[in-house]
Amino acid sequence: MKYKIRTISVTLFVFTFITILLSFSYVAYNFKEVIDIKAYEFIVFITATLLIIGIYWISVKLTSGIAEIELTKREIEFNWLKKPILKSQDNLKFDLYKIDSWNIQREFHYDTLNISSNFSSMTISRFPEWRDDKDDYQSFINSFSNKIKSINKKKLKSDKRNEKPNQTTENKLISNK
Repeated sequence: MKYKIRTISVTLFVFTFITILLSFSYVAYNFKEVIDIKAYEFIVFITATLLIIGIYWISVKLTSGIAEIELTKREIEFNWLKKPILKSQDNLKFDLYKIDSWNIQREFHYDTLNISSNFSSMTISRFPEWRDDKDDYQSFINSFSNKIKSINKKKLKSDKRNEKPNQTTENKLISNK
């Protein structure tokens, strides 16, 4: 099944937002000194508010994107539909049975899903205030966690069937760290 998910690089977003904000503050400060005009407080407040909203919008545009994730019986495939300008993560493909661990972090301002294997890792971050009807993030999380539970059950059954006296078989389970 295919899922479309809106993503953002939280670290790059914060870095971009602060960099642009400081740059505009420096320019505005120097501009005020050059002109040497005393502005009314209301005009300054409106200008500052519009500036911060603009900086937020620019930061989101530079660091957010849309990804398509295809989850099949054996694989998970991550493809960028709209890759963020400041993101270096490429399209990835994982064999579900080779995943070592996965983790969902729910923070106050963002959610992050990390999937790791021996060969590579994938990170998906998004803002929780993005509405669920705009993307398939929550349905992907539900399907993915159910798929991992199913794989772990199969591995446990396989271990029990192959178990012989004085022999240990180790079918590594996928952990949720």
